[in-house]
Amino acid sequence: MSLRKDTLWTSADILVSSGLAFAFRLLLARWLSPVDYGIAAMVLATWTILQVINEFGLTATLIQKGRDGVDQNLIETTFALSTILSFVLLLFSVLIVAPLSAQYYHVPQVSWLTVILSLGLIAAPFGTLSSALLYRERRFKEIAAVRVAATLAGIIVAAAALIREADAWVVVYQALATQMLSAIGLYYYARWPLRWQLDRAAIRQITGFSTLVFLNDMMVSFAGSLPIVVVGRMLGAAEAGMFAVAVLLTDTMRRSMMAILNRVMFVHYSMNQSTHAALRKDYKSTQYFNCRATFPLMVFVILFAPAICTRFLGPQWNEMSATLRILAFSVMIHAAGGTTSTLYKAIGKPGLDLILFLLTSVFLIVPGIIIGASLAGLIGAALAILGTKAVSVVIRQIMLDRMIGGTSLDVAAAAMKAVAFQAPMVVLWLISTSIVSQPLWLWDLILGTLGLGLSMALSFHAESAQLVRQLRERISAGSQSVGS
Repeated sequence: MSLRKDTLWTSADILVSSGLAFAFRLLLARWLSPVDYGIAAMVLATWTILQVINEFGLTATLIQKGRDGVDQNLIETTFALSTILSFVLLLFSVLIVAPLSAQYYHVPQVSWLTVILSLGLIAAPFGTLSSALLYRERRFKEIAAVRVAATLAGIIVAAAALIREADAWVVVYQALATQMLSAIGLYYYARWPLRWQLDRAAIRQITGFSTLVFLNDMMVSFAGSLPIVVVGRMLGAAEAGMFAVAVLLTDTMRRSMMAILNRVMFVHYSMNQSTHAALRKDYKSTQYFNCRATFPLMVFVILFAPAICTRFLGPQWNEMSATLRILAFSVMIHAAGGTTSTLYKAIGKPGLDLILFLLTSVFLIVPGIIIGASLAGLIGAALAILGTKAVSVVIRQIMLDRMIGGTSLDVAAAAMKAVAFQAPMVVLWLISTSIVSQPLWLWDLILGTLGLGLSMALSFHAESAQLVRQLRERISAGSQSVGS
């Protein structure tokens, strides 16, 4: 299967499953209060970290190993380790994490929400190992089908709960149902023998690389959850809800789009890990695509943030506008950095990625968010994230140039070109703000959607022209064959 087909199926997986979950979470903001949304965000922040601990880098480890590096012995040992870890983590979450979280946030409801959501850890060993084996076989089609179906089922479960009562439990039901059904579906397609053993040689083989990947993933997860943890503690549940929705509209979009590239490119980077020329070519291509796909959405959010908050979500979300704009700009900076983390892991240097992440993110973002939230509330926390991402992108790019050769000029040129493609949307926004002093939400929607469409079309004009040429060539070839 080609890189194009791999990317197509992975795109379908991310865009459809994540898109459905994103749309449902966004619509929930119209029914849930900022307080209820904030409580759910607090629980999900803890759950995200628990998921990373539970996986322990096993998926990346199995994918990264060579074609002959994975045998039945390794699979059974991986399953055994994952099962033991899942049950230990479940007990830890129920007995320690849940009550401590409730005390930390001063919200008793957080405890029971965390307990119920932690039940999803039981199914994790099946999903983790199955997804790794399917990725190794490049069966992206089956993975996409499972994730989309599980996401739909989770939304249906949550919608039924929403009809009964609109509260934080709706989000928990959705996440739990999606997790359980996804693991079942992935195992159905992978169909590996349900046996487990603890082989010492296999354990050493697994824990070496996976520990470094786990530490890196843990830091990424921690940094992603930290803003909600800090804001929820310092400012309260309502502010945590606003921050969570702002992140949903910005960084969640970015993560979903980058996941398309990361899943596919990790496989391809791993295959070409010893060829720097191939790595540079793939990295430049993915970085350019990432900018063109991300920038239009973030510019749309920056320009139409007040309309999104007040006219779509409701007046209770009005205070989120400035925070939303700052986070959207930080996502653009992050997107310009490309997929350096994925490349580091693929060439067998997760330790370097971990060190860079610790230096540029954790040690900066922790004090930054605390100080920012203390001085300027939500806006201060958002500014701290913006500064951290800018520093991280610069340092990672410098290190990447030293490892595989110069790519900085190409990265900068691609980012500037992607910015220029947003001119149609900016023009329409200026028209909207200058002609109508208080536009209706429908007016904002029409102009914003039109500007987004024009900017996206301009960003991908080369690909569009290539598709048209290919279509014409096929039609011409078909006509010639019929005529002959």
